[in-house]
Amino acid sequence: MDLDKALEELKQGFGLKDKQGQIIKALERWPLTAEQLSKQTKIPLGRIYTYLNELVDLKLLEKTTKKPHFYEIKDIHRSLANFIKHRSDQLVHSRARVLELLKGQGTESQVELIDSREKYSLLHLDMISESKFTKVVPPHGSFPLALYPLKWEDFLATRTMVKKSRPTIAFTDYSAVYLSFKTYRDAFEEKKMISVLLERSTWEDMLKMLDDEFGKAYVKSYLEELKDRIAKETIEVFVTEEYQPIEIDINEYRVGLALRHEQVVTGLIIQGRSATEVFSKVFDQSVARSAPLKKIIDQLGQTTFTAKSRNL
Repeated sequence: MDLDKALEELKQGFGLKDKQGQIIKALERWPLTAEQLSKQTKIPLGRIYTYLNELVDLKLLEKTTKKPHFYEIKDIHRSLANFIKHRSDQLVHSRARVLELLKGQGTESQVELIDSREKYSLLHLDMISESKFTKVVPPHGSFPLALYPLKWEDFLATRTMVKKSRPTIAFTDYSAVYLSFKTYRDAFEEKKMISVLLERSTWEDMLKMLDDEFGKAYVKSYLEELKDRIAKETIEVFVTEEYQPIEIDINEYRVGLALRHEQVVTGLIIQGRSATEVFSKVFDQSVARSAPLKKIIDQLGQTTFTAKSRNL
C-alpha cells in the first residue's frame, strides 16, 4: 500500500484532516506515546490529544490501557476501511433521511448510469447501509456476500477462494473485502432484513467449492450458522430454478440493475417510489415460485455434494 496516496485520497474524498494524516503516517511502523507523536509531528501536546481522541473514536487508532498510553495501528488496511465505512455511513444515513422526508411528495424518478463493477459494488454496499431492508438478486453464477460466513477470517478465506475461480470479481484486495464484511456485519447487528433470491446451481456449486477447499466439517458448521441466521430473521433466502441474467438490488428508495459481460459491467440506479414498487413486486413473484433455503438445508443431511464447480 502507498500510504501517502491513500491518505491523500482520504483527505480529498472523506474529510480526513491534515493533522490526523500526519499522526497516522507517524504510527505506520510502531506505537508511540502522545509526547513522542507531538515531537515527531510538531503538533503541540495540548492539541494533539484532540486529534488522537478523534482517531480512536473513528477506530483508526488503538490506545493501550496501561500508562504511559501508546497509540498504534495494528492493521492499517482494516483501520482505513473502518474510517471509510464511518464516513460513508454518515453520508448514506443523511441521504436516507432526506429521501424519507421526500416520500409521497410526488418527486420524479432519477436515473444514474454506472460504468464499472467497482462503482456498482460500492452502490450495493450503500444500499445495504441506507435502508431497513434490501432485496438482492445476484446474477447467474455469483454467490452473494450476504451468505458469506460471519467470522472475518472465514469471510476473507471464502472471498480468496472465489477469486481463484473468477479473477475478475470486484473488491478482492484486503481493505475492500473488509469494507464489504463490515457493511454486512453492521447490517445484521442492526437487525436489518436482507432477502436473497439465489439460483440453485450457484448454491450447489458454492457448497462443492467449500467442501473441496475446507472439508465437510467446515460445510456442516457453515450450514448450521446460516440456519441460525435465518431463524433470527436477519436474512431470508429463496432458491430458484430460474436463470438470473442480471444483478438486481432493491431497497426502500432505489433500484440497482447491473449487467455483466466478461470484464465489462454496465448498471443503472433508479431512484423513485414507482421503480421500487414495480421491482419489489417482480421480486416477490419470483419468491413465490422458489423454495426457502432453510428447507433445502434441512433436506441435505449427510448428502455428498456432487455438483460440478462453475465460475462464481
